[in-house]
Amino acid sequence: MFIRTYMAHRKVVAASQKIALSGFDFSPADDSYLYAAFYACGAPYPNSNKDAFTVEELTDCYDTFIGKPVYINHANDDLTRARGVIIDAICHFDEEEDSCWVEILIELDKETFPYLAQLIENGDIDTVSMGCNLDYTECSVCGNIAYTDADFCEHIQNKMQNDAYEICHGVEFFEISLVYDPADPNAVITAVHQSSDKTADFALPEVADDRVASCPVCGSGQFDGKTCPVCGYIKRDE
Repeated sequence: MFIRTYMAHRKVVAASQKIALSGFDFSPADDSYLYAAFYACGAPYPNSNKDAFTVEELTDCYDTFIGKPVYINHANDDLTRARGVIIDAICHFDEEEDSCWVEILIELDKETFPYLAQLIENGDIDTVSMGCNLDYTECSVCGNIAYTDADFCEHIQNKMQNDAYEICHGVEFFEISLVYDPADPNAVITAVHQSSDKTADFALPEVADDRVASCPVCGSGQFDGKTCPVCGYIKRDE
């Protein structure tokens, strides 16, 4: 599978000189990789999906990001659609605000996904959204514990219409996705390292006759040459 092969490749690559990127110190594999750091999630404030973590929970689980795949728009049902891997994670604390946030470092193969790498380098894709599994959630209003949707209290059933939100417990992160409209507005790129001074010009696949080219970002066959309904990519005018 892609991620297993990807991680195995990193183990045999000779370590190069360490570099610093945002809060990370790491050894780039070689010039064919792009490295980018992102704000992945924070606590204790809820996102626009009305989901939240406690500082204690995020402190305990943030490192489960490490080694997990990078997808496009949560198309995570097929590991071969992964576009990279998370190689490190840091939890930053703000004691005055009693809050924290997780920063992740992703590694992307520029030779395999050149157009996606260019979009990240150019800032055309600069936001992410996390994916996680959890044991149960707690209602912020009444404290009700829900292990399944059937356990939701009235507050959570209608959380988008009131001030209630779900506090997540027993969290394990299983992916990060590059998206255009994140639930957490803070989930943006914090730094990018271009392992080569040269940035190639990658052209979109041509749409010939009545054939539809695949999306250069997520690979969807629904791309019409201008927009992709799967990942939200929009080709900019030349």
